[in-house]
Amino acid sequence: MNQNAMFPNHSQHVAFLLIGWGVIGLVMGTANFFSHQSEVEEKYSKQTSALLLPGKAHDDFVKSSKLECVDNQRKAAINQQLGVTEPQIKIYCDCVAEGLAKQISTDELKVLVQTGKPTDGLSDKVTRIGATCSRAALGNQPRP
Repeated sequence: MNQNAMFPNHSQHVAFLLIGWGVIGLVMGTANFFSHQSEVEEKYSKQTSALLLPGKAHDDFVKSSKLECVDNQRKAAINQQLGVTEPQIKIYCDCVAEGLAKQISTDELKVLVQTGKPTDGLSDKVTRIGATCSRAALGNQPRP
């Protein structure tokens, strides 16, 4: 019997789970990484909220986010149960980390570090990026 016939909403379910775990991973990873990087916060504290992460801060954010995301996705029992593959996890985490790094502002990152919670705007970005990246990881859409 065809897997799609047995699990007609399998892709949607997996996509939802990837988004959820991705959001959790990014929030936790970002908060953890930047909470130990006070000099980064100090260096960029004078920038306006419209500015995106510059140079090394961007690269550090992407690296940290990818590592935390992959770790969380590998540990998620539901991903193992649903057969989410290592390449799908890598595609998803690379996509989310890069996509978010292109859109997160220094002020959004400051709020996340200080409160441990994303702003409404950041939550919306993570949800939107996560959905796009989940479809890309599952092969339903090319990566952005």
